[in-house]
Amino acid sequence: MGGASYHEEAVRAFKKLEELDPTLGFLKEDINNYLLVYAIWKDNTKIADIVWRVVSGGGGHEIQLSYFKTALGYFIQKEKKDEVMGIARKMSGMFPQHAEDLGVYIDLAEKGKWNILKKL
Repeated sequence: MGGASYHEEAVRAFKKLEELDPTLGFLKEDINNYLLVYAIWKDNTKIADIVWRVVSGGGGHEIQLSYFKTALGYFIQKEKKDEVMGIARKMSGMFPQHAEDLGVYIDLAEKGKWNILKKL
């Protein structure tokens, strides 16, 4: 069936899509479908990048908790303080039932306690 060529074509199309709208504002309603494709491809780097762009751009996208967790875990492993704190703050607002735990993540990231964060 030519799976590799379809994958390459999809990657090119997604790249063009992001060039046209780097904040992904037009994907507000479909952001989770977009992220699902990268999840299927097991591309956590791209998921983290997209989540961070949406969060740092102030977009009102309704990203699913699982993608936030993927991005948070990715940035913890990379020891990216601003990204961890920003994503954790956004998650706290969207998922108040997790706010207390996320406050711990924010505090640990602020203090640079990556060895502890990586074990959570």
